[in-house]
Amino acid sequence: MDATGSPALAGTTCGHETGIVGTCQTFTAPGAAYVVRINVIAPATFTDIAFTGGPGYTLAAYLVPEASGCNANAACTTTGDGTTHMLHVDIPPGAYYLIITGADFDAPGSCGTFTAASNGFLPVTLQSFNID
Repeated sequence: MDATGSPALAGTTCGHETGIVGTCQTFTAPGAAYVVRINVIAPATFTDIAFTGGPGYTLAAYLVPEASGCNANAACTTTGDGTTHMLHVDIPPGAYYLIITGADFDAPGSCGTFTAASNGFLPVTLQSFNID
């Protein structure tokens, strides 16, 4: 995303990472997850990330510090969904995994399309994961 937030990050959780079982020490992902690595820098280059989920599931987004590992069921820095934005003021500078999946109350295997729109620059890098 550039300084204006374009283009938005769009994709599907279907067919992606299926090893995410627990997130944030509280939530369980019912289906596949789309995972990206983001670098949050200071001073802030965005103020929020808004999420929109497509049909077939209820979008849930989790931000986990990279140092905690992905799928380690570590504490989340913040969470978001179709009605709750992730705000920069809630996110200290650092490297994170942004995990987009279904809500823990969705049916097993639930997945669908999503859009994550930032109102500024959000450096995103796709990651490849192997879960043992």
